[in-house]
Parts: sequence; C-alpha cells; structure tokens
Amino acid sequence: MREFWIDEVDDGLCARLASPWRDAYREAMQSRGVDALTILAEQPLDFLLDLPFLRSLDLLFYRLGFDLSVINELSWLESLGLGVLGSRKGLRLSSLRQLKCYIADWMPGDEEVFDIETIEDLRLGKFPYESTEALRKLVRLRVLIIHVSRKLQSLRGLESLQGLEKLSLAYLPNLRDVSAMAALRRLRDLEIVSCKRIECLEAVLPSLTSLQRLRLENGPRLPSLAFVRAMPDLDRLSFHGTSVIEDGDMTPLLGRQFSHVSYDNRRHYSHTWRQIERKPSEE
Repeated sequence: MREFWIDEVDDGLCARLASPWRDAYREAMQSRGVDALTILAEQPLDFLLDLPFLRSLDLLFYRLGFDLSVINELSWLESLGLGVLGSRKGLRLSSLRQLKCYIADWMPGDEEVFDIETIEDLRLGKFPYESTEALRKLVRLRVLIIHVSRKLQSLRGLESLQGLEKLSLAYLPNLRDVSAMAALRRLRDLEIVSCKRIECLEAVLPSLTSLQRLRLENGPRLPSLAFVRAMPDLDRLSFHGTSVIEDGDMTPLLGRQFSHVSYDNRRHYSHTWRQIERKPSEE
C-alpha cells in the first residue's frame, strides 16, 4: 500500500496520506504547489500546524472520540471534509473564519457552520432539521448538497440564497415543500433524486430560467415538459424512474441543441430519448 502520493483532481493537485506524517511530505507538497491534503490513516494532527499553505483538508478515517482540536488553529483553512469521522471532539467550526467549503455527515456541533458567512459550498448528509431556515445567513452560498434525511420537509429559507448556482437533493423521503426554489434565479444545476413526496414541482420549475442541467430521478410525476420552454440555456436533461411525464409529449425537447438527454422510454411518450438527442445533421 502506498504511504504518500499526489493526485490530480478537478481543481488542481491533492496529496494523500495513508501513513504517519514525515517532514519530507511537506517538502514534496510545497515543491509542487499542493495545498490540499486527504488523510486516510488515523494519527495525531499536530503536524498540520506546520502547513500554513494548506487550504483544503479531508479526514477519511473513523474512530469515536478522536480529538480534532488542532483544526481550530488552522485559521487559514478554506475547505474541510470530515467523511465518516466518528465524532467532532474538540472541533469548533466557528474558529475557521475563512472556511468556504464544508463537507460532512451531520453531527452535534455542525450547527456552527451556519454562522460562517464565508461559506460558499455546503454538502451535508443526515440533515437534522425540518426546514432549511438555518441556512438563511449563508448569503454567499453557491453550492448546496443535502442528501439522506428523513426529517427535512421544506426548503423554506432558501429564498434568501440568491447566489445559489447548484442544488442537489437526494434521498429525502419526507420533503414536500420546494416552493422556495422559485426565488433561485441564478440556479444553473438542479438534481433531485429519490424525493417522491415533493409537491407542485411543475409550478416551481418554470421560474428557474438560468438552469443548464436538470436531473430528476425517482421523484414526483410531472404533468408535462412545458417548463422546458422557460429554460433557454438548458443543456443537459434526464428524468428516470418514477419521474414520469404524464402527458407523454416530448415535443418541447425537439429542435433544442442538448449536449445530453436521457429518460426511460415509455409507451405513451411521443419520442424516444435517442430521437430527441439526435442532431439535425444526423436526420
């Protein structure tokens, strides 16, 4: 098994640590301009204090009661991911005043992230509230991902997040009210997966005029695809599973230059997805 290596990721380079830390690893990171680190093996975190160039930190090991207090002193940190970590012992998110991205499955103490106004990217699992009211202060938020929660019922509060560009909602079986999404006029990327109880989605979608990507999977049935006409920039569209178009009319998709279209072919649909995806030059 490798002990330390550097990978290319979407936004640069990331170092991976699967062994005890060595000073030589710091030199390797600095020589290649690496400011992101993923720690795969449990170990004392004091060495992080000697990495003032570090901007992104992900901890992917698991143990209840592991002390994270060292992270409080990393005032320069901009991104923190806690994977499946077993606790938040000693961690005070409020001390990370430059934090822009936070990724974690919810645990007590995570509510402090709602007071960090620099947050731009928030990805939470096991969201513990019935609504998203707690997010109102995060006016710089551009990316919001909420996955796996039986408590969330309403997106009330999201109307305050006028800069939101990407929203992903998945495995939220009790989510019903998404009317707040209608205020998200800058939203470009929307993903709704396994949220079958959403009500009146067809009334909200036409308001999302900046949408470029829409993925619906195992969600509510929609009366028609008429909402697509209000989305001139829509480039990628998919709807699968229980996300059925009731009138079966696929003609709103014709004549559009989609880079990707996919859906389950059904008997009452006027066109297959391959007929829609085919470019005029191919006809």
